Amino acid sequence: MVEFRHDPVNRSTSLLEVNGRYWGTLSLAIQAGVDFPFYHWQVAHGQRPRVPPHYAVGLRCRWTAGYIRRLRNILPTCFFSRTSASSRRDLLGSPRDFASSVRDFLWSDSDPMPALFELATTFRDLAAADLRSLRRRLLPPF
Repeated sequence: MVEFRHDPVNRSTSLLEVNGRYWGTLSLAIQAGVDFPFYHWQVAHGQRPRVPPHYAVGLRCRWTAGYIRRLRNILPTCFFSRTSASSRRDLLGSPRDFASSVRDFLWSDSDPMPALFELATTFRDLAAADLRSLRRRLLPPF
C-alpha cells in the first residue's frame, strides 16, 4: 500500500508511507477481484495461486463507520471555525461518497451483520460522547 496526501491549496502531493503489509486495504483488493488472503493460504499450503488476469480498476470503497465519525467531527466546524470553508466542502462532497458505485468495506449482502454491528456501535459511542459532553456543560462539577 502506498499512501499520499494531496494539499489542494498549494497543489502539492506528498508521500506519506509505503507499507508492505496488504491487510490495511484488504477489502478493497478483494472487492476488486484480488483475494490476497486466499492466495496467501494457497502459498502457505504448497499450492500455486490462480490469480485472475484482470481486476476492477478505479473501484472506490468507503469505511462507513469511520466516515460517519469524520462527518460528525467536521459538522460543528462548518459553522463555527476559521477552517469552515474546507469543512463545508468536505460536507458538500460527502453525498458522492455514498453513491451506489462506492462500495462499503464491510457490507456484504450475504452477511450484513458485521457492518450493521459496527454502525450500531459507532452511533452508540457517538451518542454517549455527546451525552457526556452535554452533561459536563449543563451540570456543575462535583
